[in-house]
Amino acid sequence: MKCLESIKRAIHDPVALKDYQIIVVDRYSDDRTVDSVYATIPFAMVLQSRAGRGKARNFGVENALGEILIFLDSDIEIKPDTLQRMANHLKEHDAVIGTYSTEHPYSNFASQYKNLFVHYTYISAPRYVNWFFSAIGAVRKEVFKRLGGFRDFEAGEDIEFGQRIGQVYSAKDIQVVHHHCYTLAELLKNDFCRARNWVKMFMTIRKEHKTFDKGGFANATWGLIASVLAVWLSSSLFILKVWELIPLCVTFFMVLNSRFLIFIGRLKGIRFFLKSLLFTFFDHLTFGLGVLVGLLSSLS
Repeated sequence: MKCLESIKRAIHDPVALKDYQIIVVDRYSDDRTVDSVYATIPFAMVLQSRAGRGKARNFGVENALGEILIFLDSDIEIKPDTLQRMANHLKEHDAVIGTYSTEHPYSNFASQYKNLFVHYTYISAPRYVNWFFSAIGAVRKEVFKRLGGFRDFEAGEDIEFGQRIGQVYSAKDIQVVHHHCYTLAELLKNDFCRARNWVKMFMTIRKEHKTFDKGGFANATWGLIASVLAVWLSSSLFILKVWELIPLCVTFFMVLNSRFLIFIGRLKGIRFFLKSLLFTFFDHLTFGLGVLVGLLSSLS
């Protein structure tokens, strides 16, 4: 209930709290989630849905009365000024997204790495992007309705929604805490599935949107795409025993990821830097495998 507790703290005045409509879409959880919701915010609206994430969010919007829609994942803890900052940005923009802060409640490597990767990706992105981030994002209800809301994909429905918005303001001053503990296996599986499902989504929408721009495909930058290719090329050369070209590919990989790795090293130290360097290589190998599986699945 970190999310709801942080919302309650963000709206200090109990009277003002009732000016907000809090909608929780519960996918028929088998724990005491619903009881916990009402214990934290008694007037919250709890809806039950077995639909995918996109349809579940749309279901929530159908019951929303306000003109501003703020989407939060259940494992997000907002800061006291997050809601007001989002409302202020929406005075000038149709949609706004935030990102994860460098603060994270779990100290294990996989959780810290994932959190810092997302933080760095969004902080280093341009002011305007062509993707939405439903973990911490807001949009004018009129825009949401006009565009037809989220479409139902296995993953990446917020990315596709952002493609239809066109310009989403990436607010560097909106940073939240992400309460999710990853294991290394879970993180690799997550990135494999993300790559596979993004490719399947891309193959579906490629004729509808300008999917690629000067930055890449949504938050998969050209640098990330080139890094995945470099990892796969170096791995192929290793299998083929073409030793003389492997150092060139590995150097290219390191150059492409140097800014992110230096950023991590400055925050976490040399040991974390070295672990991140090794893990990034295998993560991009996994990401590339997900792309390949996604392509084969889409073409079959």
